[in-house]
Amino acid sequence: MVKEMAERKGFLVYADLADTLEELSDEEAGVLFKAMMTYFVDGSEPKLPRALRFAFLPVRHQMDRDREKYDRRCERNRENVRKRWEQKEDTNVYDRIRTYTNDTNKKEKEKEKKKEKENKKADRTAEISSSSLEYLNKKTGSCYDQTDTNLELIGSLLSAGYTEADIRTVIDKKCAEWMGDDKMRPYLRPSTLFGEHFEEYLAAPLTGQAAQEQDEAARKERARKAKEEQKRREAALDAKWLEEHKDQLEATRKKWGIPNYEEDAS
Repeated sequence: MVKEMAERKGFLVYADLADTLEELSDEEAGVLFKAMMTYFVDGSEPKLPRALRFAFLPVRHQMDRDREKYDRRCERNRENVRKRWEQKEDTNVYDRIRTYTNDTNKKEKEKEKKKEKENKKADRTAEISSSSLEYLNKKTGSCYDQTDTNLELIGSLLSAGYTEADIRTVIDKKCAEWMGDDKMRPYLRPSTLFGEHFEEYLAAPLTGQAAQEQDEAARKERARKAKEEQKRREAALDAKWLEEHKDQLEATRKKWGIPNYEEDAS
């Protein structure tokens, strides 16, 4: 009953008790109420005078009925909660497992893709660094080893957003400017070319022999393009002439019995 009192914060007092209280003195009414409280708290029936006992009995029966109704309601609520929880568990457990599995697989795949991308980037960086150093050795006749220090200089440039073409441009520029200068030739080295002044070397205009070589290369490129354009125009004129004289050529071929090689080939 003590536990019940912890769950139930009070009991009902019905209006029909008022008629009984009217027949009792204030002292008897107080004793009756204390008896009701004692019975509610620990379930024990207090010793009452005969007159008060007759007054207490209907109250006790009503309190018992109220307690039973309360217990049934609590049990019904607990059962409903249990059923809803079991139903929720039954319907959602697979979804939760599937969601967890999908999320885990998705994260693992994302990690694998990220790792694969990083590995490819690292491989490409190593490849460009190695080929750039070989290009420098070829241009200068040097034999700089592919040490971590030299390769990391080039790798840092690639990480900063520069391209392999940028690196080779700087090598070409400085080789054209410094190869003929005994004082500057020793600076055709990785630590100088790929160091803190790389951006300046890349942005600097070509001078001297380097500028002449660039102009010559540009002249040759223009000549090549002009030659290709001339061939294209001549081919277009030939095709136009053949189309305009197609009937005449066909008649001449038949007249002289010249084989149609295009038809034979088909």
